[in-house]
Amino acid sequence: MRKLLWIAALVGGSLLPMAPPAQAQRAVVVSPRPVRRGRWHRGRYWHRGRWYNHRRFRRGHWVYW
Repeated sequence: MRKLLWIAALVGGSLLPMAPPAQAQRAVVVSPRPVRRGRWHRGRYWHRGRWYNHRRFRRGHWVYW
């Protein structure tokens, strides 16, 4: 009886899957997006008839330079 239990445990252990289940794989593969402070803008900003390369929000309004 002990030999049967030992053989069953040995065979059952070898039949275990080596890879984690699909839910665990999905959790590992999908990582959260990096948190960005603001929207990324490519290009120049048009303000009061002129083009500016930079814009920053300071003291309640946009500052261009």
